[in-house]
Amino acid sequence: MSVDFATLVTTYFIEREENLVKAQARYLERVEAVRDITKVLWVSEHITQEDIPLIKEHLIVDLNEDRHAIGLGSAEEEHWNLYSFATIVEPVEERAGPDTDASRLWFDLRLADEEEYARSFISWTRLQELSTTGRKLPNGVVGY
Repeated sequence: MSVDFATLVTTYFIEREENLVKAQARYLERVEAVRDITKVLWVSEHITQEDIPLIKEHLIVDLNEDRHAIGLGSAEEEHWNLYSFATIVEPVEERAGPDTDASRLWFDLRLADEEEYARSFISWTRLQELSTTGRKLPNGVVGY
């Protein structure tokens, strides 16, 4: 059976440069876990530095909330940069839970678990449907 569609999963995260190797190791752990639920078609080999002010601002707010919760001061923003990883997988219909429309992939490819507090990594994930055949996508773009 041929798959006509794939899902591009982009994980944005904010981190200090000296922690990028640790972030990449964590991401590869997440990709391995996703292999249990779907076929992984492609994984980026490199971390991409991003320049998306809105996402960086949102993640800096999350970072500072975590830091304040454990008694630390605000992050020195010039030491924290925005990066991303990308993965392409076969579509997953499974939802993250019974009370959500979010795909399980959205949860599984984030760098930090919500239960982990303060989070080791602050990240945000975007899903987008891709056509592997050039045909029109059935549902347009899916993103969170």
